[in-house]
Amino acid sequence: MASRQFEFLGGVLCLDFVNTIHEYGAVDPREELDGFQDLIAFAFQAGAITSGQAAQLSKGAATDPAMASKALAAARECRLVLYRIFSAIAGRKYPSASDLDCFNQQVARIFQNLRIRRKGSELEWVWKEDDRNLERVLWPVVRSGAELLTSKERRLIRECGSQTCSWLFLDQSKNRTRRWCDMKTCGNRAKWRRYYKKHKAAKPQSKS
Repeated sequence: MASRQFEFLGGVLCLDFVNTIHEYGAVDPREELDGFQDLIAFAFQAGAITSGQAAQLSKGAATDPAMASKALAAARECRLVLYRIFSAIAGRKYPSASDLDCFNQQVARIFQNLRIRRKGSELEWVWKEDDRNLERVLWPVVRSGAELLTSKERRLIRECGSQTCSWLFLDQSKNRTRRWCDMKTCGNRAKWRRYYKKHKAAKPQSKS
């Protein structure tokens, strides 16, 4: 079975991860992480894990389906918390204390797996090797979220202006006027709606 193909419009890993569900708050939002293999595919396509790590995670999920289900549930929970945090920031509000507490628990648990190692004449951050921990697929996402929250770039976080989309992105446009996650989809749909409403209102009513 071919892997699901993801869209990367957020501008940073954590926002792309948040965008793996469509229409937060909808009665039946469209889910892109239907299974643990989708989570692996997302991380690999995003460049968060290598092909070798993806293969190890896939093997581990096949060996322990219950643990894979648990890791997927944890990833979805983290995604929802990240959405609420970043959506609040996009709306020029402070994230709730409860959401920050929840994310801090993730940070404390996951950052203990970071190490510093020598690479040539430099030093770099790396993750501890742990092929048995299926939640490692989420580690780079949590780190990305923590780095965005503590950087000046958080001021560039925006939520798509479409009424049927809740995707988040970094507004890196020249004038900081980007309104849509994707102009070709959400932007064009919004333009069509405005055009339709305008011409419908201007159309003379037929006499009975």
